[in-house]
Amino acid sequence: MLSADVETVFPSSDGSVVSMQDRADFSRGAGLRGGETSVVLEDGTTLSQSAPTTPFDPGTTVTHGGAAVPPAASPADLMTCAACFWSEPATNVFSIAVVTASDSIVAGGLAVGVSASPSVKRYLFTVRH
Repeated sequence: MLSADVETVFPSSDGSVVSMQDRADFSRGAGLRGGETSVVLEDGTTLSQSAPTTPFDPGTTVTHGGAAVPPAASPADLMTCAACFWSEPATNVFSIAVVTASDSIVAGGLAVGVSASPSVKRYLFTVRH
């Protein structure tokens, strides 16, 4: 899927315009509450998740590869941070952004795994909890 902040599909030298080229290494995934799922993408990347089947709180202790992940200052920070998360209590939507080729992300009862990605480097995962 094309990132929502892309303003043009043509390369741009204007730093204030987000082009498709700027998001070439970006992947966005939506998680599902309840159970375990796994998918292998065309490039060989494996995405997996495990989430509780009942409503859960992802909490404020989030890890990526075993290291603590800080909260984002705003949802917009998810597009630029190396690793950060945003939780929206009003909608029960939890989002985490990471730059990785292979690793695991843990937030409360949610576990997301990324492995063997040859091209994507930035991931944004969201899940309604």
